[in-house]
Amino acid sequence: MKKSTIAKWVVASVAFTAVAAFTAGVIYELRAIKKLTLDIDNEEEPQAEEIKTEELTVEDLIEG
Repeated sequence: MKKSTIAKWVVASVAFTAVAAFTAGVIYELRAIKKLTLDIDNEEEPQAEEIKTEELTVEDLIEG
């Protein structure tokens, strides 16, 4: 093989390795973010029907 062919193979293999490592890192980070998001979303929030509000009458509004 010629030196230029070997150099092309080395450059191509380094580029391929860099792309693979970058892709693996992105996938790892996305899974970590997804896990954090799922942990937060599992907490139940009160529904509108469960929230009790006091009914104010006209007298309450006038009295302050």
